Amino acid sequence: MKWIAEQPVNANGWWVVCDEQGCELGSADGGFYEEQARLMAAAPDLLESLNEVIKYFDAPGDGCFSDEALERARNAVKKATGHIEQRREK
Repeated sequence: MKWIAEQPVNANGWWVVCDEQGCELGSADGGFYEEQARLMAAAPDLLESLNEVIKYFDAPGDGCFSDEALERARNAVKKATGHIEQRREK
């Protein structure tokens, strides 16, 4: 899956995120700020890379990453794939 962030001429300054077929990923108010769009466009690549890092460094006692760092990476993948409950802070 490849996504791109772009600022169409007719978007009144908003940025959009498009998939490989050119379909825009939605926003209720017409678009995203540039930083949001770029992060969303990078999300599939970041997730794939993080999964590869976890697989490579997940050997017990390899000394490359702390257990806490690997746990944060695992939780980030779970959050991105919907396998961890997310709640808004009040």
